[in-house]
Amino acid sequence: PNGVVYADLPGFDLDPKGVLEAHATAQRLADRPIDVVVSSPLVRALTTARAIAAPHRLVVAIDKDLTEWQLSEHWIGVAWDDLPTVAPGQLEAYLRSPHDLGFARESLRELADRMLRVVESRIGSAPSTTVMVSHQDPISALTLALTGSPLSDLLLHPPEHASVTVLERERGDAWSLQTR
Repeated sequence: PNGVVYADLPGFDLDPKGVLEAHATAQRLADRPIDVVVSSPLVRALTTARAIAAPHRLVVAIDKDLTEWQLSEHWIGVAWDDLPTVAPGQLEAYLRSPHDLGFARESLRELADRMLRVVESRIGSAPSTTVMVSHQDPISALTLALTGSPLSDLLLHPPEHASVTVLERERGDAWSLQTR
């Protein structure tokens, strides 16, 4: 909203377009067998998760580890246009090599590991369909980590807003990306 980097600031819900996207995603998943819906604690993710959970009569579980990437406190609440002045070189470094950011509070590897822990704790070995609602960089990091792709590819194929990324466990610890 208003061109601001809201990161993990509380209180930012979806705009009207985002609400429509969340409901379209829920509609897309309405006929699928879903056992669990887990969400980031951020309001915009919770709105999406509740829309997905409603047709399945599920209660959304909240997992703080599904929150945004803890990139830089200098970015939070700053207008994107002002970012080069407030945090010189940081946006350019992120766009050039997100896997190597000396200024980040949480490295990309730490983000991927955090997301992997969520998968391990929430999915385990029981066969189930779990929907996890998170944010663009965390989902990208998780997808790369589960499929064995280099984290340096973070920005090559980011998920779109309200998109569905399907990761399926093949055998053991092997995962494959099914659709985008």
